[in-house]
Amino acid sequence: MLRGAVIASLAVAGAAVIAPHEANAAYLCGQGQICLYQNINETGSVAVEPRLNPDSPGFNPNGISNFQNSHYTNGQSLNDSVSSVENNSDYDLVLFENADYGGNSVIIAPHQTVNLTSVGIFEPGGVVSGDFNDEASSGYAFSL
Repeated sequence: MLRGAVIASLAVAGAAVIAPHEANAAYLCGQGQICLYQNINETGSVAVEPRLNPDSPGFNPNGISNFQNSHYTNGQSLNDSVSSVENNSDYDLVLFENADYGGNSVIIAPHQTVNLTSVGIFEPGGVVSGDFNDEASSGYAFSL
């Protein structure tokens, strides 16, 4: 049900909810990958979590319901620490502020790179511009 509401919101709001920016990445996010970075501008430690990456044999269409046990390459938890995202896949990525896909969310469109410090946030009343830095606790990738 929630997934349907997010997809419907994306269709209404359009894929340009989050604007791309120039990247200076320490890790080169590969074709088809979704890369989560600990710092803004695609810097710091990176996580290329197989369950979120459609081209990975470990891809899970249900995503990750709790980032607590997912980690960056430096061993730190993804939970409440993602600051930028590079989505080089053909899928949309939805990040949620709470575990089990709860709370407010952001959608990173295919082939977009964003800092989560200024994004369109889906709230119960609609889409607002805001700061989602260090907020993500769950997420999944999907194709329309």
